[in-house]
This record gives sequence, C-alpha cells and structure tokens, in this order.
Amino acid sequence: MSWRALVLPACWALLAGPSLADEPVGARHDLVPAPVLVTMGEGGFVLGDSLAVSLDGPANERLERALVRFADRVSARLERPLAFDPVDDARAASLVIRWSGEAKPYPDLGDDESYRLEVTPDRIALEAPGPLGVLRGLATLAQLVAHGAEGWILRAATVEDAPRFPWRGLMIDVVRHWMPVEVLERNLDAMEAVKLNVLHLHLTDDQGFRVESRTHPLLHERGSGGDYYSQEDIRHLLDYAADRGVRIVPEFDVPGHATSWLVAHPELKDPPAEDLELPSGLGMFHNALDPTREKTYAFLDILFGEMTRLFPDQYFHVGGDEVTSESWLSDEGIQAWMEEHGLESSR
Repeated sequence: MSWRALVLPACWALLAGPSLADEPVGARHDLVPAPVLVTMGEGGFVLGDSLAVSLDGPANERLERALVRFADRVSARLERPLAFDPVDDARAASLVIRWSGEAKPYPDLGDDESYRLEVTPDRIALEAPGPLGVLRGLATLAQLVAHGAEGWILRAATVEDAPRFPWRGLMIDVVRHWMPVEVLERNLDAMEAVKLNVLHLHLTDDQGFRVESRTHPLLHERGSGGDYYSQEDIRHLLDYAADRGVRIVPEFDVPGHATSWLVAHPELKDPPAEDLELPSGLGMFHNALDPTREKTYAFLDILFGEMTRLFPDQYFHVGGDEVTSESWLSDEGIQAWMEEHGLESSR
C-alpha cells in the first residue's frame, strides 16, 4: 500500500463502544461506531431519483454542504444520481432534518454531537441539538444504504446516539511522510464517515518543518526540504475539517526533535549548529534547542504566538519528548544549567 492510501487506523473498533456481542440479537447492525441505542426495523425507505428534504433550523451553509456530500456518497453507492428537492412544508418532505443550535466557526472539545434518527418505509427524520449532531446523523444514515428486494433502500432503524468519547481521532505525521493537501482531504472525508473528530497534525520534527512561518520564514525555507503547507493551505484545511466536524490540533515538537529548526536557525544552539543537514531517514537525532538561552524562549514566544493565531483550537501540542542524553549532557554549559535547576535527566 502506498503512502497515498488512507491513514485510518485499524483500532476503530476500540472507538465503537459496546461490542455487537453485548447487544440483544434484534439490535444487531453494522454501524460504525456502534451507536448508543439501535433498533433495526423491517424493510426500509426506497430510494428513487430524488428526495424531498425539509430543513428546520437556523440558516447554516455548513449543513447545506454536508447534504451535498451525503447525496454524493449515496449516489456513488447507487451508481446513479440522487437529487435533493428542498421543500418548505415538512409534511411534504421525505427527509426532515431539525436542529436548534447555531453553528460555530470551528468545533470545540465537548460540543454536543448527539442526534436521533428514525427511518421508516414512509419517511426519514433526523433531529439534533446542533449542527454537529446533524453531521453525525447523516454519517449514520449513509451507512444504512442497502440493496433490498425493492431495490436500493435506507434500512428501517431508530438510532439514538451520542459519542462515548469527546476526543476521537488520529495522528498524521506529515514530517517523515509528506502528504499533499488532497491526501489530508481524503482522510478528513473518511473521518467524517465514521464520526472521528480530531486530526492531530504532526507538523515539525527532525526531518522537516512543514508549515509556512511569516515571522521566521527560514524555518520553512531551509527546514522543509521544499515540502510545506502555506498558511493559506492551513486555513483551507481548517475550514475543510470544520465542515466535517473535525478539529485540527497542531504539533510543533520542541525542544528535542529539532534538527529542522536548527538547520534554519543554528543560533538556537550553543555552539551554533552550523553544519547540520536535514536527515532523510527515520529515527531519533541528537539535536535539541538550547534551554539556557533567553533567545530560545523569545524565538518560541514569537513563533507560537503566530501559530496559535493560525490554528484556532484550544489545544496546541508542543511535544516535549525524547531529548536524548547526547543532546544536552554532552554540553558543559547545559549540564551546569541542569544542575542549577535540579534536572537530573534530559528525558
């Protein structure tokens, strides 16, 4: 499998809550992750060429785009177009979607993602406290598509659901394995389909610094090897993820794993790291930022200020792991600083 394949983890089953073996026989289904409550019915709603849809809630362009994606997903399964016909009167609609909460620019930890979905042979009703619940309900509805005796149907079911875990995600390392924007988009599409809600984006390490910095441009100019996301790329990904109910949590790894930082700014180490090159292989390298110099902290204050303005999430990962002994314990000045501050180990 090439690096362009989806990077979705094999541990999704751990996110699914109770196993099917723990449920009553009548509740067996193949929904992923397993909802809190599921009652499968007989038959289902037959899918024709169009679906009359009623939207009852505050105006929300994000949900309108979600409906387009849902129609595209179902159309791909049916191998024919499925059109949506908006109607004002819910009584004339085949699919009724109701929500009350306003949309926020970006999702937050702890947002209400609950929903209730009912599919009968006559109509489909999806209700949620807010837009995120509608997104999750549409993901479940897409999984109910099946081919029955009457053709393509949405299987009859009643689903009441809310996530077991508020943080459900995956980490993608674009440093050691560079991935263009369109590859991340495909992963975000897949995350929406199974209701994952956090993309931990590992953006810096020894092998590269993968995001444009306008306060310290040498970081991406010298430290990326030419592969990095512009700030416009990042804004696009943030909006693309938010449309799918996914938060992006960035990681900027310091003080270890800092070869790419030092290739760009050798003065952040004493003596200056003048001869460093970006490593092409995997593994750990003995290059860390110098913790004894105020210049290091001033540099990080400016950079992290820039990046926290770019990334809106309330969480910002700064690494902090695996400063090897060779990185600091071989330097007499750093050894003295560690002794002064009661630091016995660099790990």
